[in-house]
Amino acid sequence: MRNGSYECGGFDTAWEQWKNARRLTCLLNHRANRMSYHLSLLMNETESNHNHMLTYYVYTDGSCKQNPGPGAAAVVITTPEGEIVSEFVKAYPQTTNNRMELSACIAALKAVKRADLVIFTDSQYVHRGITTWIHGWKRNGWMTSTKKPVENQELWIELDSLNSSYSGTVEWRWLRGHNGAPGNERADVLAQQAAGELLKKR
Repeated sequence: MRNGSYECGGFDTAWEQWKNARRLTCLLNHRANRMSYHLSLLMNETESNHNHMLTYYVYTDGSCKQNPGPGAAAVVITTPEGEIVSEFVKAYPQTTNNRMELSACIAALKAVKRADLVIFTDSQYVHRGITTWIHGWKRNGWMTSTKKPVENQELWIELDSLNSSYSGTVEWRWLRGHNGAPGNERADVLAQQAAGELLKKR
């Protein structure tokens, strides 16, 4: 006590810290619950409880060191508002950049069981291939306009099958790489890191 009054500063500070900690805990629990909810939908565990499709944005990217060489395919799945729901990456000891771009798209369609998807790729090869070129390739028995076999044919066939038979809608969008889109930047980081780790082990 000082001059007939109590010193309450310490108590006030502790009270504010407790309230701030409480707010942070509530926020983290809310985010964890939202992520758990979205992940359950991605894994097809609760689809019977929902009468409509949710929409997810999917960012795919591939990386290859030395091309051909060690590479990786990365996928980042977000809500339309930008909240990351899931992300994953797979590395390959010997591959090419185009194969990694295709593999990332294949992995994305396999991972999300039931939703409407907007798939973003910074690969013109993938975007033009899946939206335009593939129709001619199929008509020509998987031959190009110059009568040569389509490169990475087995991956294109798998991607086409997944895309055509998918339970929801799939919209393909091209975006310029390294242009500030958070999902694309994150996918690039995942792919670059995984491919780089393989290169270091050589």
